[in-house]
Amino acid sequence: MSVYGSDNPVNCFPSTHVLTSYFIMRAFNSDRGIRRPLKIAVSTMAILIIASTVLLKQHVILDAVGAILVVEALHRIADRVTAAVRGKAGVRQSRRRLPVGSVQAYKRAKAPIAE
Repeated sequence: MSVYGSDNPVNCFPSTHVLTSYFIMRAFNSDRGIRRPLKIAVSTMAILIIASTVLLKQHVILDAVGAILVVEALHRIADRVTAAVRGKAGVRQSRRRLPVGSVQAYKRAKAPIAE
């Protein structure tokens, strides 16, 4: 009970607890290589952390909503940047000129680009 008396529910906007919890949950859930039980465990922990920051009155609901909106915006920006970078890499590969009759150059051109 001493926490309520000494700490006001206006710590930070957006809540960094919510921001990091939701960010990790979003990352785990968008990765197809992670197994479902681990996704469920991470999501459960993230939801509990998000709920506790608001229910223990360390943050107001607007702090949590703001953090979720920041993560969603960053996720969309990262997706667009990643798509643009991958698109440019594909253009560079297709414009590569090969010496006529070079088997090694042909094999290199057909090999996947390491990312």
